[in-house]
Amino acid sequence: MSVEPIESRRATNRLAVALVALAVGLHGYRFTHSLGEFIDASHHLMNGIFIHDVLHQPITALSDPRAFAFNYYRHYPAVNLGYYPPVFPLTEAAMMLLFGVSGATGQLTVLLHTIPLTLFAFAWFRLRLSLWWAAGATVLLVAAPFLVYWGRDIMLETPVLAWVMGAVLFFERALRSDRPAWSACLGWATMSILAMWTKQQALMLPILFAVAVLAAGRWRHLLQLPVLCCGFLVALGAAGLLGLMYAQGGDVVGHSLGFTAQHVADRFNARQWLFYFKKLPLVCGWPLLAFAALGVVTVLMRRIRGLSPVVAWLVVFYVVHSYPRAQDSRYAILWLPPICLLATLGAQGAGAALAAVRRAGNQVTSRPGAAGSTGLAALLAALLVGESLVRSLWVRVPPVPPAYTRATDDLAELLGDFSCLSFVPSVAARPAVLFRLAVEERRSSAHDIYAFGRMLRAHHVLRDWRSNWGDVRTLAGKLEEWNIKYILLERPTVLNPGFGDEEIDEALELVLALGEFRLRSEYAVDLSLPRYPAPMKPGEYPQRKLLLYERIAPMTYNPGAHPALQPHRVPMTIPGT
Repeated sequence: MSVEPIESRRATNRLAVALVALAVGLHGYRFTHSLGEFIDASHHLMNGIFIHDVLHQPITALSDPRAFAFNYYRHYPAVNLGYYPPVFPLTEAAMMLLFGVSGATGQLTVLLHTIPLTLFAFAWFRLRLSLWWAAGATVLLVAAPFLVYWGRDIMLETPVLAWVMGAVLFFERALRSDRPAWSACLGWATMSILAMWTKQQALMLPILFAVAVLAAGRWRHLLQLPVLCCGFLVALGAAGLLGLMYAQGGDVVGHSLGFTAQHVADRFNARQWLFYFKKLPLVCGWPLLAFAALGVVTVLMRRIRGLSPVVAWLVVFYVVHSYPRAQDSRYAILWLPPICLLATLGAQGAGAALAAVRRAGNQVTSRPGAAGSTGLAALLAALLVGESLVRSLWVRVPPVPPAYTRATDDLAELLGDFSCLSFVPSVAARPAVLFRLAVEERRSSAHDIYAFGRMLRAHHVLRDWRSNWGDVRTLAGKLEEWNIKYILLERPTVLNPGFGDEEIDEALELVLALGEFRLRSEYAVDLSLPRYPAPMKPGEYPQRKLLLYERIAPMTYNPGAHPALQPHRVPMTIPGT
């Protein structure tokens, strides 16, 4: 695993540029074809737009930030800054000041993160591999189909992985030096804080660093001033993020950390602790996993040293992310770099083993010498990389079905000053209603952000409706008071009792039964398109309809009338009027 002592810096730089071009090309392929297929994409986009509008109207926003934020949330309930940390929205807002407010700008922000991801990954693999082997491992990482899939939407997987790679790279540079330089330590602290404040899953980093230092027997590093100061900064960044989440409370604590009473019973069962092992074939693919397994064998047989940070990465990710009940296959993207390293070592080891077998056969048959291990290993690695590249080219992020586009186009023309109450469950593709109205109808940065009315999510205003208003007549009067002229429903749909869907569905059926609304439009929804990474779940309906109801009687606009909103992720009630 020794790195070649003399290599052309110019050749290394050219190779790095080629790797960046490949990564940007793969992740940018079919750019903007997704319109926010996954629900979190609309949140990440709206968080950036919110900060953009704060920067665009600083006097208005900062004169009464609480009122500005509440008013903004009433119009754009996809905003959830705080539930997600602010680093990505700040970057996104800066891009929007340059290129304008659009979904494309949000995707461009994600795409640009593939540049530091590729450069940091290449440099990290170079710590243990020669130039071309490091390049191959980098391609394995950036071309992983699962990473490419999430990297083509406005999601945080690529940005957080970029900063995690940078944090581990600078940390290992400091760990390997007897006298760690301030530059390496400051890079380590900066990248760690960026990673943690991009996405909470990176909170594993301080634990990873501590375990790696102890495993490497370099604990004396902690006594050196650069390490001591920068380690304090990393700890301070983690503590600040933890404090922010605990101050908010609610789902953000349970979802990100699992430190709530409701999660205790689920921490120690086989399903919870086998989750990520079961997801590895989806995240990595069987070929990559097979070569990674060969890499483990190679490490053990050759007794390769210096891998304590890699082992710490694998173990810490598994323990930290298996502990909370809230788990998702995409979180395992943070497991990819060490797996790609092991797979590359596996290709080297398999090539050497095949060459040894071939040489032994030649000696028995007295034939001339066979090809060396390097050529066979390179061939195996090329096959593995080629397989990953081909699969990545076939990755498709499903577009939002045309029904949502047509419905939001109509609503943009109809709403005016009035509101639409939507009950479109929060699963794949349905956030497009808010997404389109909140973004694509904003004519320019000078346009009044509240000019075209608003969407109200039924989840925010109709939970506990019986205890709040008692009967359906009172509720119907409240809907008229809140300027709700339209109701948008999806039928049939899967009701999630955990979010109060059954109660909300009952309320809306009773309101419609009063006869105050008429069906204005139907939009056929086809969700039967092939989906990656997983097909539609059993019980979901591939063929559905969006139903748009309009109030029959003429309405008079009631200025300043707002319902109290109850965000389901944070225990807060935004007061109405």
